[in-house]
Order: sequence, then C-alpha cells, then structure tokens
Amino acid sequence: MKKWLVFLVLGIFLLGITGMAFAKAANATLGSKVANSSENATDDNETEDDNETVGNKTVKNQIGGSGAIVNQTKTRIEDRTNLTFVPWQKRNESECMEGCFCRGAVVTCTTENGKIMTITAGRSGNIIVITVEKTNASTELELEQELNEDNTTTLNAKLSNGEKKEVKVMPDEAEEAALESVKLRACNSENNCNLTLKEEKNQLKYELQLERHSRILAIFQKKMQVKTEIDAETGEVTNIAKPWWAFIATEPRE
Repeated sequence: MKKWLVFLVLGIFLLGITGMAFAKAANATLGSKVANSSENATDDNETEDDNETVGNKTVKNQIGGSGAIVNQTKTRIEDRTNLTFVPWQKRNESECMEGCFCRGAVVTCTTENGKIMTITAGRSGNIIVITVEKTNASTELELEQELNEDNTTTLNAKLSNGEKKEVKVMPDEAEEAALESVKLRACNSENNCNLTLKEEKNQLKYELQLERHSRILAIFQKKMQVKTEIDAETGEVTNIAKPWWAFIATEPRE
C-alpha cells in the first residue's frame, strides 16, 4: 500500500515537472513570435518613414523643378521685348510679349496710338497679314514687333540690306489715304482691292491695287486698273499708276 502511494506521488511529481517544461517552452515560443512581430512592425514603420521621407524629397524636388520652370518662363516673358514673325509660326502664351495675346499663328497687341494690331503668319507662301481696324495688309517682309516701356508695340520690317525700319503708318491709315486719292469710298472684294506692304530702294511703302469703273470718252464702260503707292513712314501718296488711256476716261466717284 505504501509503495503504491510512493509511485503515485512520483508520477504526479513527474507530470508536474513535464507540464512546467512544456509551459516554459510555449511561453518562450510565444515571446519570440511577439518579439519578431514587434521588430517587423518597427522595421515596417521605419521603412514607411523612410519612404515617406523619400517621397517628400521627391515631391519637393518636383515642386522645386516646376517652380524653376515657371520662374524661367516668367523671366523669359519679362525679358522678351520683341517677336519675329515667319509664315505659319505658332506661339503660346509663354512665348508672348507682355501686353500681347498669342494664340497659334495669331498675335494681337496694342499699337502706340492705342489701336489693336493683329499679325497672322499665314499658310500661303511667305505671306504675313497685318490687320488694324479691320484693314488687312499682306507682306512678304520679315516683321518684328518691339515692346515699348508703356506696353505698347511698334512694328519693324527687315529690309534686303539687313536694316530694320519702323512701319510708322498702319494699314488702315494707308488705305484711307489711297482711297481718298482715287476717289473711292471702300476697299473690298467687289473692286478686287488689295493692300500690300513692300520694300523699294530700301524704303517701305504700301501698294493699293484695285479695279474701278470708268467710261472711255464718256461713252464706253471699262474697268480700270489703278495702283496707288503710300510711304509707310509718312503716310503720303507718292504715286498713282493708271492705264495709258486713262486721260480720255472719266472716273465717277464710287
């Protein structure tokens, strides 16, 4: 009976020791997992922080780069005091002079006398069109707009000798002077009227060509070709060219 009790006590004691050993092992494993999990979480946070830092640096670099581009653009606009025109040249606002409006191949600025001048680098050949007060003048000369201190613009043309001359007379003024000299009221498609800015002997001039009604010997109706030249610097009519038979023809005011 005593031996049985001894064996029972020993068995219970061994089971207790074994249970304690298993419990320690389980706690150690759990602690290791928790520690690893904590380290991983810390590493992840550090990585996220690093990524965030790198991300912020990247964003800052990008913003800084964009700001530099904007500043360069503003500087380029502020420093741009002239625009040179070639056929069908397109521009955007960043390439436009201050005080002007650029859209594609069309540039609009205010002249020294307060009028709105539009220059279009057209598709046809080397033709550039100047428009002021709904009056168009075409030219094959190289044009350049120059910005004045009061944000108005002057128009220059490059001559064949390399010299630049200011176009002081605008198309509307030249057309008005030419029409008055030939006693016509309007320049339009009905009389095939066409105004051109040209160079002759290193001087700038406008040339207005049109057809007008006339009567030879006051009897026979005939269309007369008339060409009028206007000094682009003074606005004076310098020449009027008509057919040889014009001296026997009458020209009613139209």
